[in-house]
Amino acid sequence: GKDFVDPSGIFYEMKGSLNLFNKNGSCKRVVLINKRPGKRKIKQIQKEDIQKTFEYMFLVDTENMSIAYTDWDAVYSRMECDGAGATFKLEKDDYIVLASNITPVKKEIDANQLLNMVEVIL
Repeated sequence: GKDFVDPSGIFYEMKGSLNLFNKNGSCKRVVLINKRPGKRKIKQIQKEDIQKTFEYMFLVDTENMSIAYTDWDAVYSRMECDGAGATFKLEKDDYIVLASNITPVKKEIDANQLLNMVEVIL
């Protein structure tokens, strides 16, 4: 897929998970494509069938508040297909960390206030 597109037409994907980055520098296995539609039979997915849908991917570790990026070539080179989906597991030299262990800024609004505002709009 593609989650973002910049003004020049470059597509970005974003994947996030708790503890995405392992202590040894690799990241845990991430699902890129999941084609498991229940019990219906589908064509087996093979790596050659995967189409490029993004140029860059953001990797977000929501436990350690860290963000990195990689590109399509690194993801594709580490991709594995199991017939019904595709996953990848990057190694430490496959991505660049932009920021790690970020401390979120204290917000002036809490979740309840935000939900109340949404209810008013709806």
